Amino acid sequence: MAAGVVATARAAERITPIQEVLRDKDGNFVPDRLGETFTVSGMLISDPINLRGFGSDAAEYASLVNLQDNTGALVLFTRNTALLGSGFQRGDIVQARGKLSQYNGMEELMLVEIRRLGRGILPKPRDVLTADLLSERYSGQLVRVAGELVAPSDLLDKKRGLVLRDRSGEIPVIVSERFFTRPQFAGRLMQGGRAEVVGIAGQFCKDPPFNSGYRLIPRDSADFEFPPIPPYRFIITSLFVSVLIFASIYLWLRRRRAERHAHELTLLTENLKRSEEALRQSERRFRALIEKSSDCISLIDTNGTVLYDAEPATLRNLGYAGGELVGRGVFEFIHPEDIEATRNLFAGLVHKPGQAVTTQYRLRHKDGSWHWMEGTGTNL
Repeated sequence: MAAGVVATARAAERITPIQEVLRDKDGNFVPDRLGETFTVSGMLISDPINLRGFGSDAAEYASLVNLQDNTGALVLFTRNTALLGSGFQRGDIVQARGKLSQYNGMEELMLVEIRRLGRGILPKPRDVLTADLLSERYSGQLVRVAGELVAPSDLLDKKRGLVLRDRSGEIPVIVSERFFTRPQFAGRLMQGGRAEVVGIAGQFCKDPPFNSGYRLIPRDSADFEFPPIPPYRFIITSLFVSVLIFASIYLWLRRRRAERHAHELTLLTENLKRSEEALRQSERRFRALIEKSSDCISLIDTNGTVLYDAEPATLRNLGYAGGELVGRGVFEFIHPEDIEATRNLFAGLVHKPGQAVTTQYRLRHKDGSWHWMEGTGTNL
C-alpha cells in the first residue's frame, strides 16, 4: 500500500468593506445582514476602553474600540477583554472577525478574533456641522465640530454631558470620568465657550427605530481645542487707561490752545491800545499843527461841501468860526469871477490824486469884504 500525503489549506478570508457590512436597503435603521459574520480591516481610531458592569453582573467586564476604513466605521466589542488587552492602540491597522450586532442603535462587531497588521497614520477628522451628525451618515467615524460648548452647572458632580452648538443646531458631547482627572482641564470644560471638538459620531437609542440619540464622543482631553480667551480685564483696563491718556492729552492741548489764544488776544489788545494811543497822539499833534497854522485848512468833498474847517486860522483871516462853514458849499464864499477857476481846480484834483494843485481866488470875509487867497488843494 503506497503511502500518501494529506494536505490541508485554509481559504483566504474575504475582507468586507464596512459600508457593505452596514448596508440598510429598506431604510429601517437595522443592517440587512445583522447576525452574519464578517471579516473587516481598517484602522483603530480610538484606544480600547474597558467597561465594568456592562451586563447584569456588576463585576462583569467588556472592551470596545472604534474601527474605520475608507468606506465607514463601526465598533468592535468583546466580553473577552483579553482580545483587546494585548497592547492595541489607536493608529493600529488590524483585521478583525466577528458577528454583526446592534446595541441601542449602534452597530458593532462582536469579536471572535483580531490581529494587528501594522501601524498607520490616523485619518484626519471630517469637518462637519452638528446637523450632519443627526443621521447615520457619519456614524462611528472620526469628525470635528466647531461651535459653542455649553456645560451644565452640575457637570462635575454628575458627570453629565456637554452640549455643542453651531449655526445648524446642537448635539450632546459625552465626557467620561477620565476627563476629570485633571482639575485644570475639568475647570476649562466647566467654563465652556468657543471650541473645536474632535470625536467619534455615536448613537444611543434604546427603542427602535434607531434613528435618534446621536452624540459626539471625544476620546481624551486632546480632542478639545479652545481658542485663547481674550484677557477682558486687561483689555478693559488698557482701554480705560488709553481713553484717560487721550482725554488728558486732548484737554492739555485744548488748554494750550486756549492759553495761546488768550496770549494772542492779549497781544492784539495791547497792540490796539498802543495803536489807538499813537493815533490819538498823532491827532493831537496834527490838531495842534493845524490850530497854530496861519493858513486856512479845510476838508472839502468833490461837491464843494465843507466837511471840516480849522477854526483859528479861518477866524483870523476871514472872521468865521469853524462851525459856521461846515456843511456849506465853498462856492458861495468865492467871488463870482473866480468860481470858474476854482471849479477847474476841483476838476484837476479829481484827475490828479495825490498831487497838489494851486490857484488864486477871492474869498468873502464875514464883514462882506473880499480877500485874495492863494489856495493849494490835494485829492486824498
